[in-house]
Amino acid sequence: MRKNAGLSCHFDPVAGICADEANKLASDIAKNLAKSWDNLLAKGGFKLDMDFKEQVRKEYVELTEKIGKLDDFVTKVLAGEIKEETVEKFELLERQLEVMKEYAEILEKRLDD
Repeated sequence: MRKNAGLSCHFDPVAGICADEANKLASDIAKNLAKSWDNLLAKGGFKLDMDFKEQVRKEYVELTEKIGKLDDFVTKVLAGEIKEETVEKFELLERQLEVMKEYAEILEKRLDD
């Protein structure tokens, strides 16, 4: 753990930043992508054709299948049926699941248009 602005956090040596900072960055990126997409559509600068929508639908289906599998795994770890190597790795899996769900929501909104 290292101190960051007076707060302690788990330092991620791969990302080179605190896990909390990495989580916020991932969330900000997802929100900015959604906002950019909405702006593009609002300006009428992009028309969805059937092929493109079908690709988004396929991606959504594949993603939701992966979410289900990861959610099952996390549930089993929480129930003590499976042992995860470290708390940090489990926290990363939980965060990954959250981000995947956010992304699925974005795809779902894109399909609603």
